[in-house]
Amino acid sequence: MIRTEQTTIGQASFIHAWSDAEMMIRQDSSGTLYEDAYDLVDHPETYTETDIPKGGDEDEEATPEEIAAALEEVI
Repeated sequence: MIRTEQTTIGQASFIHAWSDAEMMIRQDSSGTLYEDAYDLVDHPETYTETDIPKGGDEDEEATPEEIAAALEEVI
């Protein structure tokens, strides 16, 4: 099941979405796969849980610092 929570990073509020079954999630509007997704509260997206497990050999998870830096480019 897709889980969501509102979180604040810096001074911006985001909706964090993830699968509680440790599966990848697919953004409905673009088809892009994510392990976790962060969307601005003002621009929420919808996601569908896939049957693709998280953490394949090719996947590298971003550090919190990398996520914060990427988000600062958006806001």
